[in-house]
Amino acid sequence: MLGQELGLHQDSSSSGLASEERHRRFCLFWSTYCIERPTALRLGRPSTIRDGHITIPKPDQYPTLQGLTSSRQSLIHAVEMSRLHGSAYDDLFCPGALALPATHRTTRGQAIAAEWRALIASKESSMARWDEDSRGTIGELMPVEFAQHATRATDYLLLVAIYRVAFSKPSTKVSSECIAAARISLREHTQCIALLVSYNNDPAPFELWVNGGLILFPFVPYNIIFCSVIETANLADLESLKTYVDALASLAKKPEYTSCTKQLEILRALHKLALVHSEIRAQMQLSSCPSGPLSSSAKDAELEGLPNTLGGLPSWHDRDGMWNGSINLTNEPSVLASQPWADFGGMDLDPLGTQLGYWIQESSQDFDNFGET
Repeated sequence: MLGQELGLHQDSSSSGLASEERHRRFCLFWSTYCIERPTALRLGRPSTIRDGHITIPKPDQYPTLQGLTSSRQSLIHAVEMSRLHGSAYDDLFCPGALALPATHRTTRGQAIAAEWRALIASKESSMARWDEDSRGTIGELMPVEFAQHATRATDYLLLVAIYRVAFSKPSTKVSSECIAAARISLREHTQCIALLVSYNNDPAPFELWVNGGLILFPFVPYNIIFCSVIETANLADLESLKTYVDALASLAKKPEYTSCTKQLEILRALHKLALVHSEIRAQMQLSSCPSGPLSSSAKDAELEGLPNTLGGLPSWHDRDGMWNGSINLTNEPSVLASQPWADFGGMDLDPLGTQLGYWIQESSQDFDNFGET
């Protein structure tokens, strides 16, 4: 608002200034633009800066200054992505857009997602060139690697949101495009956490990302992957949930990152539910195998083979990461056998309701603690 009151977005307001001062004013406005647009989308509000009111040239029209090529390219990407933040709200998330037929959101979502993917590819190319040129000139590479992973995590996060709205189906199933973007975002978040765990220098440069991005952003891709595991029992996705939880648990042990504890409790509970649900699905597939119904003793023998860890994944699933009921699971102890109702002997009925009941009872304290934040 202040920038617009000062006329920073209008070319005529700086027509009498020297070239260097004009470029400085332009860069100041675009920096404000890049902060305001994403913030407005995350708050669910329209941007106060309308593209039609901007008359100053975009950063790609500025002369390249010696030694600042990478900074100029970063600003170009940031401005274009901020523009798409505004388009995403206006065409997908605002009340008016949500009231339109789903075909409208699908069409606009496809167009916005295509532009967003093209920008991600362009940023990846620029980061690769910059990383190659800067190695040997930068003393500490960890902050650079962290920034690259954090950028990918947030870039794919918005792509997840676009796919979730634009490609929503009548059922609860999430589109394959949305799941693929969520996998990348969660993987990059995990990489960021792993870097923080191994970093023993001053953590101050990362506090903003930890207090904002780390605590809030992973919930969206994590929940998408969680729903995918519940729908498909994909073991690769289940492993990614476990990897993220384990990394977050290691980070929460460091005094400067204890704020992650609340998030860890809720995500660990969700991973536990996904693990138990996948084991029950495997049990049901084994008991309905073509060879005929299993006897009680056979069921008990099969239950003893159900996994409670994710070691040895290749022997449990096919190339698509799905449960393979034809494989004899005989190596790992069962989580099911450790539950209180296991002492009552074989159960012909599906124990899913009982299992969920115990899970909710055990996790209620975690949810209560998380709600107090």
